[in-house]
Amino acid sequence: MSDAPIVLDVGGTRFKTSWTTLRSVPGSRFDAIASGQWLPESDGSYFLDLDPKYFDRVLNHLRCGASLYAGLQSWERTEVDRLRICLHLVSRNTTSIPSWDYVSCGAGLEITGHERVVAVHHKVRSMRFARGTTPCDQFCVHLTANGNVSDVALGFTTIEGFEPQYDKVQYGMVAHCWHHQRVTRDEVRGACFQANNPHSDSFPPDMDLLVKWHRQSHTLSITCDATDVSFSIIFPAPSATLQLYPVVGLLPVRTSSVSDMHAGHGPQTVHNTSIEASLVPLPESTA
Repeated sequence: MSDAPIVLDVGGTRFKTSWTTLRSVPGSRFDAIASGQWLPESDGSYFLDLDPKYFDRVLNHLRCGASLYAGLQSWERTEVDRLRICLHLVSRNTTSIPSWDYVSCGAGLEITGHERVVAVHHKVRSMRFARGTTPCDQFCVHLTANGNVSDVALGFTTIEGFEPQYDKVQYGMVAHCWHHQRVTRDEVRGACFQANNPHSDSFPPDMDLLVKWHRQSHTLSITCDATDVSFSIIFPAPSATLQLYPVVGLLPVRTSSVSDMHAGHGPQTVHNTSIEASLVPLPESTA
């Protein structure tokens, strides 16, 4: 049976795969088909009353571990999540996704998408911050910018003394995020450290960024496997047992550089500009 093909009729669209593929995640609804609890149609296919739009992503994920969410907007990720939940597909990778904390969310930020998406759509005078609900040493985030340039801070913070209205990215990097352009690192800063960054490392838009804290070297790194790009910064050594939480800062602005903003020139707020940060599954190699 394991190598035999099977035909699924998903909302009127037919998909052909193998029993091995369907049974790669124990406890899913496909187990009911394999056990005989789910009877086939007269033509031998198995009917699932679901939207077929993202079902090919599910099959690719089951076949080879391909990302369910790569290249999708936040609302599309929500639809894929609904499909995954309907099929009872709960894997190690999907359960590792953290969430943003409502309680620590700064004024002007909105949290949606099962607490995995934080966005700012309104004019704010200064960067607003949101902290994750649970401590971890790595998380993956997907930035989406609309309109003009926005400032983004990514990194980690402690739970003690965190203030969502103020700069509390104790171990983080600040970057610009441009619509249809690149996310460029302008400045890195953290506890007992602040300096202009002379480099021009950058990431393309709409890509998953892996943010990781390396405890042994007390180094923060942000990488993008899709473009083989990475940068990092070393910070003064904190306590080895310090619990760190994911943190993001968002500010839609129009300014020449982040350093100009801190120099006191002040950003010029842009109308119809928004920025959002979506927490997504960790890459297969790190989960």
